Amino acid sequence: AAVALRAQRLHAEALARLDLRDEARLELEGVAPKLAAAGLANEAALARLALGKIQVRTADNALAAATLEEAHAELRRLGDRQGECAALAALAFEASKSGDLAAGLALARQAVDLARELGDRWSEGEALVGVLALSNWAGDVRAIAATRDLAVTALRASGNRQLLLETLNNLALDAAENLDLQRAQS
Repeated sequence: AAVALRAQRLHAEALARLDLRDEARLELEGVAPKLAAAGLANEAALARLALGKIQVRTADNALAAATLEEAHAELRRLGDRQGECAALAALAFEASKSGDLAAGLALARQAVDLARELGDRWSEGEALVGVLALSNWAGDVRAIAATRDLAVTALRASGNRQLLLETLNNLALDAAENLDLQRAQS
């Protein structure tokens, strides 16, 4: 039963990555309490984290923040440091989306620090991309410049090719938008 419940959580997360948010949300809302009832606290917390990530995009800020904070607290209590790192990164976007970019950046930097402490390049790359995106939202050109190479390096080392290519694409688009065409023509 434990393997089937874990498979159901992973399936729901895959649905979310495919942008099938409603199906993923329903599946996660159903499996999280089952995982908890089966004594699989870490799996239940990971399901709530995945649900919170969906809620960041689909629900009101208070609900998304509450779900993510609950998942973060539980993952931390259980000692799941990678889960904690992912929750911090998700909380960073939620705080920023809610209008507190400074708090969001602080959370994203905590996620970077934790990923580095763990030696987890995948999580470090994801967290650095979060710092990069939030710095962009804040219009902090210096922070973008300071983070860009770190993020690309961590993503290359992690093997996270999808996020690496997305990040390189976003950096190229940003550079193209900021070209001074008149200066380039002279």
